[in-house]
Amino acid sequence: MTTASATVDPILPHGLLLLFGPVLAIGSAATVVFGSSSPLSCLALPALPLGIVVCLIGLFFKPRWPAILGLVLGLVGGSYFVMENSRLNSGHLRISEYPQMLQLASGGTTHFPRAIPANATDVRITALGPYGWLPAPDFCIDLRYYLPPADAEKVRAQAETNAIAADPKTHGTDPGAHANQFILKHGGHPAGFKSYLLVIPNGGMNAGGVSVNTTTGEVIYWVVY
Repeated sequence: MTTASATVDPILPHGLLLLFGPVLAIGSAATVVFGSSSPLSCLALPALPLGIVVCLIGLFFKPRWPAILGLVLGLVGGSYFVMENSRLNSGHLRISEYPQMLQLASGGTTHFPRAIPANATDVRITALGPYGWLPAPDFCIDLRYYLPPADAEKVRAQAETNAIAADPKTHGTDPGAHANQFILKHGGHPAGFKSYLLVIPNGGMNAGGVSVNTTTGEVIYWVVY
C-alpha cells in the first residue's frame, strides 16, 4: 500500500506574523476613515504604510488571502486619506461639517446662519486659511447657496436693517468693498450683488457680511479675518 506524502506549503516562521500586516493595515485604514477624531488616529498614519509593506511581503507566503485583503483595504484607506487631506487643505467643506466650522471659527461667523435653509440649493462652503480649514490669521470663509428670489430678497432686506457703517480708516467708505473683492476672487460678479457689512470681528481690517443677488437668488455669507 502506497502512502501519498503530503506537501506542506511554506509559511512564515511565526503564525502571528502572517496576520500582523493585514491587521495593521486594516486597523489603520479603519482608523483613518472612521476615527479621525480618535487619539489613535495619529498612530494610524505611520502604521498604515508599514502594514501595507508587511502585506506585500506576505504575498510570497501561503495562505495569501490575509495579505491580499490587508493590502486592498490598506490601499483604499490610504487613498481616502490622501483625497480627504487634499479636500481639507483646499478649504472645501461638506454640509455635514458646517456646524463644526461655525464652532471653530465662532469669532468671525456670528452673522452666518446657524443652519443652512432646507430650500437652499447648490450649497458650497469654503473655509481657507494658511493651515487648511483651521482658523488662523488671513482666514477667509464663505457660505454660498441659492434660494428662491423671494427668499433671497428677505435675506437682503434683513441684512440692510442690520448693516453697520464701515470705518473709513480701516475699511474705506464702501461697505461692499471687501465683499466685492471676495466675490471677484471666487469667480462671482459683484455688479449683480448687494453687499452689506454686518460684523467687524476683532477690529482692524477684518470684515464680515452677506452679499445677495435677488435676480438669481444667490446668497453669499462671507468673512475675512
